[in-house]
Amino acid sequence: MEKNPVTGYQPAPDVAAPVWDAPSYEPTSLVATTASRGDLRSQDRPRPAAGRIRKRLRRVLGDTTYLLTAFPLVVTAFVVLTTLLSSSLALLLLVVGIPLLALSLLAARGFASVERWLVERCVGRQMSSPRYPHRAGGLSGFLDAVKDPQSWLDVLWAFVSFPVSMVTFSLTVLWSVSTAMFPFVPLLHLVAPDWSYQGLGSLLSLNDPFASYLFDQVFTLAFAVTMPWVVPALARLQSGLSHALLSSRAGMEEQIGDLREARDAARQAETTQLRRLERDIHDGPQQRLIRLQVDLARAERIAERDPERAKNLLAEARATAQETLAELRQLSRGIAPPVLVDRGFDAAVDEAAARSEVPVTVQTAATGVPDHVATAAYFVVAESLTNLNKHSGATTATVTAAAEGGMFVVTVTDDGIGGASVAKGHGLAGLAERLRGLDGTLEVSSPVGGPTVVQAVIPCGS
Repeated sequence: MEKNPVTGYQPAPDVAAPVWDAPSYEPTSLVATTASRGDLRSQDRPRPAAGRIRKRLRRVLGDTTYLLTAFPLVVTAFVVLTTLLSSSLALLLLVVGIPLLALSLLAARGFASVERWLVERCVGRQMSSPRYPHRAGGLSGFLDAVKDPQSWLDVLWAFVSFPVSMVTFSLTVLWSVSTAMFPFVPLLHLVAPDWSYQGLGSLLSLNDPFASYLFDQVFTLAFAVTMPWVVPALARLQSGLSHALLSSRAGMEEQIGDLREARDAARQAETTQLRRLERDIHDGPQQRLIRLQVDLARAERIAERDPERAKNLLAEARATAQETLAELRQLSRGIAPPVLVDRGFDAAVDEAAARSEVPVTVQTAATGVPDHVATAAYFVVAESLTNLNKHSGATTATVTAAAEGGMFVVTVTDDGIGGASVAKGHGLAGLAERLRGLDGTLEVSSPVGGPTVVQAVIPCGS
């Protein structure tokens, strides 16, 4: 069956009503109704004490594993790179010095990659991987490695992390061993005959075995109590250093790339919108104005010999002018609806809902939302309502909009037959491109049989 050229929807073969194209994925978890918002809020409630303790223990275990594993990695990287770099600098005047220097930088990349993997797996901190220059061997490939700034940052990481890792490793071992000794101190007392217990208290000249035993218990207890805070702090220190030297530059490059993509998406959305507006004006008001011109010319020619016919032509021309004006007003809503500019997002959504043939329940709160965000959100609502009126077969719909955590979340839900698609070329694809220009996202959950949920999430600071 032939698809609609604007929305890309096509009728389903087994139902009489028009059906939207079914997406190939399962519905995602979206904030669709007030009830679902309540469910999401319930997930943010304070966890039970047991859950918090388990989470703290998993974090301490991961941080301890990272600190104990990173130390031999850093020591190996320090020794290997020191040897290779000193040898390459000594032979730099010879031809063999440049390949050896490039080999040093390649070794630094390998150690840095392992460090990034450790931080992500053990600490859970996101580490952006840089894009190293890759070129075939030869002098050009060696020079690319030497000229790459990130490779030298990898080398710097190995030298700077060496003393830091020595401190963090030593403290981690101290806290781990002391904490592990806490439950065994009483056993040491039991196996010591005649109170001949000698522990850490002997270092402070505590000759009384019982006093030395108490000192050991308090000492190890202090380490056990403070370990959940000390070890994560040490892990944050070392992983923060690794992030600054090994991933911050790559992260900035990713952000620049995202900004470029958002800019390109905004340009593409603007171009698409202008082309669509040009096509609509050409196919609609322009044709009506041509007809109006022809009718007025005919009325002018026959006004003297057939006044009645001229009067009828002028009446038709007046009707054509009214239709053209109405269509121009409708098209202007696609640029900047007057009610949105004059009265804001809430009033504009109320007006769009009032024009809908399907009854729409509106729950919006857009106070303080920037104008460009409100405009983009309005087009999501307007396009979604237009689509559901034409294709969904819905009997009711709901529009909710609110600012949540620095994001403006707009959700349009209907009880139609589903099958909506954000595939390229469809009506919702233009909305997705528009939102990408604002670092926003558009998600659609529309299984066959419904319901359909269209959700836009737009950063208020975009």
